[in-house]
Amino acid sequence: QLLKRPDGQRAPRTITIAPTQELAEFITDLGDRASAVQARAVTPEVDNMLKISGDGRAAALDLRLVGRPMAPGEAKLDIAADTISRIWAEHGDDRFTDRTGNPHPIPGALQLVFCDLSTPREDRWNVYTELRAQLAARGVPAASVRFIHEARNTKEKAELFAACRSGQVSVLIGSTAK
Repeated sequence: QLLKRPDGQRAPRTITIAPTQELAEFITDLGDRASAVQARAVTPEVDNMLKISGDGRAAALDLRLVGRPMAPGEAKLDIAADTISRIWAEHGDDRFTDRTGNPHPIPGALQLVFCDLSTPREDRWNVYTELRAQLAARGVPAASVRFIHEARNTKEKAELFAACRSGQVSVLIGSTAK
């Protein structure tokens, strides 16, 4: 059974978030960089349109991806964590049935979260680990928040998906490609 959005649809939920002042300033800087590239004031090795657009995409998700600080509560991740944890709490006691119609022994719903920038890494800050930490701070058990990147082969994917179906995973975070 799929959970539905408040409007009754079973499509992805999109939340629009206004840019922070810091992001607006960064976007202005991107425009200045683009003007410098267009005027050939910098060499392609120093800056180029591909790098500028990549920095823009990353900054739109989280300024920390481009080495800029963010105040607590201002990041899109804060709002995502609020939304995901709220849905987790609202549906924590829901009972679903298996394919045969029998009630599943573990209550709760599985949420799929897509993030196409950043990847889970232990050697530097990343969106995945930060989102898991924020969810844990809001009461979602950290062990129930998993990353598709953990599954490096078909066998591990099957095991992860089995854990999702069994109720051991509340939130599965992955990229569209994965």
